[in-house]
Amino acid sequence: MFTVTGQSVHPHLSGDLEARPKVLTEITISMCLQKSGTITGRRKMNSDGLSSLCMRFGVIISLLILMTANPLSSQNNIHIESISIDEQNEVRIKYFKEGDYTIERFDVVYYETIDPIDPNPETISIIEFSPDEATFPNPAAEAKVLHLRLVAFDTDDNAIIGRELHSTIFLEDNAEQVAEGCDIGVRLNWMNYAIYPFPQLNFPKPLPFHTVQVLIFDIDDEGLSDPEIIATFDQSLWDSQEIISFDRPPGTYAFQIRSVGENDLSATSNIIMVNIDEFIIPESVEITKVDVIDNQFIRVHVLADDFGFGEFEYRLYRSDDPGNEFQEITAQLHDSEHFYFDDEDVPGLDDNMWYYYVMVDMVECPGEYALESETISSLFLTAEPDAGFDPVNDNELMVDLSWQHDPAWDIYSVYRRLHNEEDFQPVVTGISGNTYTDMVNVELLTGTIAYLAKGQKDDLGVHSNYVFIDLEVPQVELSGPNAFRPASDLASNRTFAPEFNIPVIEYTMEVYDRNGLRVFRSDPADPFPSWDGLLPDGSPAPDGAYLYYVTYTPGVPNMEPGQLRGVVYLVR
Repeated sequence: MFTVTGQSVHPHLSGDLEARPKVLTEITISMCLQKSGTITGRRKMNSDGLSSLCMRFGVIISLLILMTANPLSSQNNIHIESISIDEQNEVRIKYFKEGDYTIERFDVVYYETIDPIDPNPETISIIEFSPDEATFPNPAAEAKVLHLRLVAFDTDDNAIIGRELHSTIFLEDNAEQVAEGCDIGVRLNWMNYAIYPFPQLNFPKPLPFHTVQVLIFDIDDEGLSDPEIIATFDQSLWDSQEIISFDRPPGTYAFQIRSVGENDLSATSNIIMVNIDEFIIPESVEITKVDVIDNQFIRVHVLADDFGFGEFEYRLYRSDDPGNEFQEITAQLHDSEHFYFDDEDVPGLDDNMWYYYVMVDMVECPGEYALESETISSLFLTAEPDAGFDPVNDNELMVDLSWQHDPAWDIYSVYRRLHNEEDFQPVVTGISGNTYTDMVNVELLTGTIAYLAKGQKDDLGVHSNYVFIDLEVPQVELSGPNAFRPASDLASNRTFAPEFNIPVIEYTMEVYDRNGLRVFRSDPADPFPSWDGLLPDGSPAPDGAYLYYVTYTPGVPNMEPGQLRGVVYLVR
């Protein structure tokens, strides 16, 4: 293809047409490149005058080229009325001609794109046609918009070039089944018919159509049935998207778009197949598990029917007692079968077990198909340490653990984490009841113990809240005596030895008088020393109050050595 002063000329034009425009174009260019001197015997011209002259020459020469290329162009023309795609994916062009000539054959110029214009269009030759219609196989390898121009050749092989480009209706293969109110609908997207003056493709011309029809075909073993019109719309120049109500049984149907004008003029799109599912009424929605996540929030897992299409809203409700009123926590749209809610504002994980249920409702048809799940609770753990536990004298702490879960699951396990551990460790696994007593060795007791329960059913698992037991380290105190008498008749009263409220392995002691003088210091080799009331020189110490200091090594696990002081009275 070559272009002369903006006019596109079909490459199949015959004779010496190619030579003629080339010569005339070269003459025009040669004349317009002369910027000084005389032109055809006339005086010199400035640049503006030269430009004006060139424009006039261009118009004149363009007309000469067109007339030379096709002497009949002034009275002969070829027009596309409409383009349709039939059930066999063949392209049918309705056309009419202007002028007194006989059409020998057609060339259809097919452009892959028009924005930008395809620089190498495909040419399809047609030699068999009727007086007003030509049919040929669809040149596109896949369903797409066809951009076509028509060139007719007369018996002398003169080309009559159509001056318009037609773009076919294109029905996109992305139809989606939706809910139209409480009924089934199908969302269709298509590109409407377009006519452009060629080569000015920047804005389409008005269409000869006034109505768009949506056609449906039943499909059986013999192929497609006769089409039925199921919806009509006003014709538009632009792309369209419409939801078409659908009241047929489930199955596969064929859809096509048809534009209709006066005098039975019409154009049709490609045909697409759409599978229409049954309008499924939800039959079940269930909470599969209520899981406490890291003792911070509750995650509610939901399993719903595959509703097929439409938007469904799920509302989550919560209560601390199934007999009390439930509060709506959140509402979300979901289109998947399995999802979860995160309840991050639970008032107290450690105080109560929490009950949940879910309601699902169709957004487009509220109340018609609303459905509730059964109520399911979280796994709630409590722990009661032995109230009579003595961390000094008892070797083990007994902790009674119990849990509540409604409905109960198959098996449960209990885990424990001590103050110096990062992770929970199993205490007991695979029990079917809801209680367990844990015996914790006293050597492990210090700081805080945390408990966690886990439930198991099939391949599902849930976690409970955490339970914490704070074990206070005993406060070491001196428990007596506060006086002694060396001359007492009782041997236990003749010396002074400190007493502790915890077991000690050993201790040392120093005694000072009221003047701060040390009057006694124990032998380091004696683990449990006592003072007999004598001064370092062996003489009796006078009556009065004495201050003593003891440094002890406790006999309680995980307790550090310490120092205490007290006052004792020496009586003579």
